[in-house]
Amino acid sequence: MATLSVIANIDDAALNPGKLLKQSLGANHMTAYAAELFTRWPNLREASHKLAALMTRMWPDSHLNGTPLFDAIIREALVSAMRHKDHINDQSERNAFIHSVVENLPRFFEFQLCCKTRDGWRRFEPLDESLTDWIAQHKPKSLNWTDEPHPAGKHEMTKYVCAARVFRLRDLESAGSLDSANLGEVTCSDIV
Repeated sequence: MATLSVIANIDDAALNPGKLLKQSLGANHMTAYAAELFTRWPNLREASHKLAALMTRMWPDSHLNGTPLFDAIIREALVSAMRHKDHINDQSERNAFIHSVVENLPRFFEFQLCCKTRDGWRRFEPLDESLTDWIAQHKPKSLNWTDEPHPAGKHEMTKYVCAARVFRLRDLESAGSLDSANLGEVTCSDIV
């Protein structure tokens, strides 16, 4: 198990979902389109704030070295939605955004995050709370990502549990993002 990256001296701006989203949109040069999209679909702005709180811009992306995972997921969702922009009379633009985020959520489990606190080493559990809440609670001096995948990442249901923390269930359902989920008798304890 190798340490991939370490972030020290975490400031309050790194934990503000609104600022994180604004920074990500600026970095992706998508501010103008996102403003249009979020005007048409305000629930997507709310979901983007929840996604920012869940992973922040500190979480690395295993697919794009040096790019925050949040930035990559937001960019891919906006590009996907933009492809459906001309379909104003239906929900395909919104659905494309939602579907893209849901399909990219498994990337969140490709690493594990640990930190040293006064009480010893702690591992971040993404299914339990957002990274912003976890950092506020444990006040780590640094964050250490390892290349070992999180155990929950091997379960297909994990992305749906995460998606339900970001989007309203009725939005996930109407976007068709739950269609491929076998939501039978699986419980959260089966995933963790």
